[in-house]
Amino acid sequence: MNINPNYQSEELAYTLEKVGVKVLFINDKFKSLDYIKVVKKIVPDIQNQDPYHIKSARLPELRSVVRINEKND
Repeated sequence: MNINPNYQSEELAYTLEKVGVKVLFINDKFKSLDYIKVVKKIVPDIQNQDPYHIKSARLPELRSVVRINEKND
């Protein structure tokens, strides 16, 4: 499913939880929106985990975040 690219962190978290998204594909950025920052805000542990094997208390269904155009942070 497509998610509104203008969603901020709380809107994204609500949508991911409501739908039960297991894998999230994202671009690093679009215009002025930094998707990596948005995702890190709702899943802060992602920095210390393998992005393909995520465990999140807030989003228990989410298992992977795949960066389409990954750049070094």
